[in-house]
Amino acid sequence: MRHVQYMFAFAAASIVSTSAIHGDVVHITFTGTVEWNQVGTPPLGDVNASDAVTCSFQVDTDSFIDGVAYPTRGYDIDSASWLLMMGTTSIDIQTPFQGTPFFVLRDNDPAVDGFMLSTNEVYFPLGVPLEQVGAFGDFVHVVSVTYGSDALSSLDIADAQGTYDFTGLSVYNWVIEDGPYLPLGVEFEQLTIEVVSDELLGDVNGDCVVNLDDLLLVISHWGDGSGGGDANGDGATDAVDVLAVIGQWDSAC
Repeated sequence: MRHVQYMFAFAAASIVSTSAIHGDVVHITFTGTVEWNQVGTPPLGDVNASDAVTCSFQVDTDSFIDGVAYPTRGYDIDSASWLLMMGTTSIDIQTPFQGTPFFVLRDNDPAVDGFMLSTNEVYFPLGVPLEQVGAFGDFVHVVSVTYGSDALSSLDIADAQGTYDFTGLSVYNWVIEDGPYLPLGVEFEQLTIEVVSDELLGDVNGDCVVNLDDLLLVISHWGDGSGGGDANGDGATDAVDVLAVIGQWDSAC
């Protein structure tokens, strides 16, 4: 499937709520495969065509911005939960992040639904800057997928729980941008959205505090398929769970 860039009409946005996680935690994962890579410097330069790609992060159901003129809603991405793996290469989000990274839902705008990453606004798939610098500034990770107008029932991310693949997909765009150039492209495969819980994220052992005990429990169950050490509720024990624990370190109920 060919990558297609598309734009949304620009309008103002209204802030509904922000701040730290206090609603339900939602875990979002994009998966795909590298199609091409022309980046010459590491870490992105270490990525090869056909490498598996996973981009995952968390948002809070109560922290979002609504579009005013168009039906879009941007949920604040918790930067501490960010994981972008291409093959064995991990690429961090910009640190410290300049602005606010958003995971955006668009419902019936005007006759399509979809999801995208953006920074500071909720109308264009602007993507999010990465830690690595390209020729024109930070490399930007851009992901957007568009479905038919029956894919979403509302802009409430809890209503969007589920798996989205090629069924009903009309267009996708998944690239690393370097100014006007697209040195790396990814073939989209699947998007999953899962509400984890309103409990303390990262508290693997249930003692109401996130600390070394939780991290050791994740490590002890790494990849064993038992479900032990699963900090984010996706059924697997892996790097995402380590990041969930570290991102909530010293938090308590």
